[in-house]
Amino acid sequence: MLAHVLALTLALAQQTALRARADDPLHRSVTVQAAADGATVEHFAQATGSLSIWASSEALDPRLRVEVLGRDGLLEDDDSGGGTTAWLLVEVEAGEALEIAVAASEPGAVELHVVAAPESDATRAAVARETEELAELVRLLSEGAGEEGRRRAAALVEELLATPGA
Repeated sequence: MLAHVLALTLALAQQTALRARADDPLHRSVTVQAAADGATVEHFAQATGSLSIWASSEALDPRLRVEVLGRDGLLEDDDSGGGTTAWLLVEVEAGEALEIAVAASEPGAVELHVVAAPESDATRAAVARETEELAELVRLLSEGAGEEGRRRAAALVEELLATPGA
């Protein structure tokens, strides 16, 4: 019995968990030991929106694989982040569970990051408004109204940044 409890305790001590950063609660990170078979981390989406997930290392070229449990298919990347960074953008619903696997051809430390960009009615409405405005900006610029286009683009950026949840 003692051996069973000891084995369970050791297994729990070695589990890898993402931790929220003190300066940004939407940004979670953890250092994992990657190898050919990879290290796996579970993550639960706290809100509906996008998750930017990347794995980077100074010494290794990591591979990233994400499975949203209950969905078909896997998302995989090797080099989208450039150099020694693998990156994926994953759309999620609140409460969905993800399995994030990080692997590399050689063993070593890899920093895994998950940054949430929650969506709300306000952010979705802002995207709809701004998509229409972008079409107008393209028209203005194509007609040579560069000054007006730049003025409206600056206003567009300010409006987006003022959107609650942006």
